Amino acid sequence: MNGGNKLIDKIEITLKNRNTGDLYPIYMDAYDTPLSRKWLTHLNQLLTDNYFLEKNYCFFGFINSERDGPYIVDQINKSIDYINNDSSIDYHIDDWYTMENSIQNGPVGDELDGGKIIHEHYNMLHRYFEELQGTAGEGGTLSPHYLNANEEERYYIRQLNLLCHEFESWALSKRKSVYLPEWQRPSQLMCWLNAPRFELDEQDYEDFGIETLNRSLGGVYVGVNKAVGKHHWEVFMDEGSEYGRNKDELTTIAMRSQTQAAGDFDIEWANNPGQFKWQQKLMGEFRTWLINNNFDPEDKALTIGHPKCGQIDLQQSFDTDNYKHIWSVLENHLDVYSIKTSDAYAEFGYNWDDTDFIQRQISSAHPVMTANVTGEQDLHPIIDTSSKSSLGAVDYAENVWNSSSDEVVEHEMNDDAIVQQAEILFGLNVHTGEAIPSVHVDNDVPSSKIPNDNARIKELKEKINQIFKEYGV
Repeated sequence: MNGGNKLIDKIEITLKNRNTGDLYPIYMDAYDTPLSRKWLTHLNQLLTDNYFLEKNYCFFGFINSERDGPYIVDQINKSIDYINNDSSIDYHIDDWYTMENSIQNGPVGDELDGGKIIHEHYNMLHRYFEELQGTAGEGGTLSPHYLNANEEERYYIRQLNLLCHEFESWALSKRKSVYLPEWQRPSQLMCWLNAPRFELDEQDYEDFGIETLNRSLGGVYVGVNKAVGKHHWEVFMDEGSEYGRNKDELTTIAMRSQTQAAGDFDIEWANNPGQFKWQQKLMGEFRTWLINNNFDPEDKALTIGHPKCGQIDLQQSFDTDNYKHIWSVLENHLDVYSIKTSDAYAEFGYNWDDTDFIQRQISSAHPVMTANVTGEQDLHPIIDTSSKSSLGAVDYAENVWNSSSDEVVEHEMNDDAIVQQAEILFGLNVHTGEAIPSVHVDNDVPSSKIPNDNARIKELKEKINQIFKEYGV
């Protein structure tokens, strides 16, 4: 079932029933395209080097999952409570989430609002995340809240974003299950912590386009949008379509194109809506919204959509392409046990509800990379969950600078921001010239106060940009 595409690999993903331990293999045909080849190379690296699979951010839109709406809301509140009361973060979220202020009450049906997510409330949740971790766009930097946070605090900051998207997906499927069950939106997101990134180029842009927003049942899509922020379609759906807002009226402060990818991938388990009039009408409204906001809908450099890198062989995996049967199998196997390619194999024996899962995730997510102000770098990860002054903050954080290597150096950061970033990234107190304890600083760095002149600021900025570029930021 590869649609005539030339294949580069056959990948076996073994799913597991969390209650019985029963294993179920599914088979993916990986396409042979320039973007798919880059993706597969990075996937093999993730498997070979045993990167940590983010199992608490994996199966979306399965309404009977243990991670249902009330569970996700409870986790959102636990993250807010931690940030407000158990962290040293100088930021307070005066908000609380319930099913009542998350889902609209009333009759559910076509042209009826009952069961819809209250997008404004979840737009604000994403805004809290943007302000705590950082923003993209002109002058964008990692937030001081994030840079000064320890690894546990960074974990809970990031949960605001992950749980926001997880709840949105569950709510959509839950509403559809009431009156249009065939249009539930289950999917599988395969994301690894610290996944190495690669830059998208003009050749890769050809795999994007508005038409790729319509994803096929069993379609496999490259893990892109590795950035803090939302791409144009997400913003349109959350604010443009829902509230009629243009780009200068948005709640989000981080609308951006997709510029990086990784060995991550998504599997679409929902039916393709592309041929239906209601979806075509929505696509037309999206095109109009883009034009009204001075974007060209045909410009593939906007990287709108989902580039396809493969397809689950439905017949080999399920003996049918009937979505009802496929969903019934998946609902009983909502855990990833292993992945095997022609060149790599990995097993994932942990689960999101393990008592030590959060601590294992925190430890796996923040390798400390040491650097010095001469530009030389130690690229070997060192797990150190106690240090706040680490390049791990940069490596783990979503991309909040412009990720194009040609444009990074054009960002206009003011001098104070450059100095602050240098102080944290290099483990150096730039005002005294003294090294922060336990962080490597080159011996050639003078112990006198670092001059705050234009030449020195420019030098620091170039070194910061070089490090960010190395780590995909």
